[in-house]
Amino acid sequence: MRIQTHGITVFALSTAFLCTGLHAQDGVRSRTGYWLGFGMGYGAGWFSCTGCPSATARYGVTALVRAGARLSPRLRVGGELNIWTRHSTQSGSGLTQASGNASATIYYYPSPSPSRSLFLKGGLGLAFGRFQSTIGGKSSATGFGAVVGVGYDVRAGSHVALTPTINLLSGLDGDQSGGLGSNLTHVVVDIGVGITIHEN
Repeated sequence: MRIQTHGITVFALSTAFLCTGLHAQDGVRSRTGYWLGFGMGYGAGWFSCTGCPSATARYGVTALVRAGARLSPRLRVGGELNIWTRHSTQSGSGLTQASGNASATIYYYPSPSPSRSLFLKGGLGLAFGRFQSTIGGKSSATGFGAVVGVGYDVRAGSHVALTPTINLLSGLDGDQSGGLGSNLTHVVVDIGVGITIHEN
């Protein structure tokens, strides 16, 4: 728990530092504004750890929450949380697995025109993995990871856009609690759609 709390603190400070630094570089010419987004999707995940069976694709539901500031027509920064999860049943017991990333992220729009809303994104931050069995066993790991992706804002109102995205998440989650496995890693590719709400 201490490691997780420390990691979340680092993530929050990194996001704030990133926003402040980029805003200073962009100067008074930027049109600023805040935004909030959330969405869901479906994706494939690959997981491995020392002593575990060979990695095979597993499929599950994904969720995304993100928020930040618009620094210019081409640039936004913020924090983003991506989660992949699935529940499976084997040998009479159920297992719920969740993996994801919490990242300080940059969103780059190649065209400043509102009618061309393609964007690229990339971020660094925390990565995590969680496992919980219906018979009582559970384990977790927290490490570092990265996220990249592409999306498109489809205007649905003066302050609202529908935002389809493709995301690639990777994480070096580390050693699981309880000694259940070491060097846990994950790679997740998902396709989703969400809503983005803009201040301006």
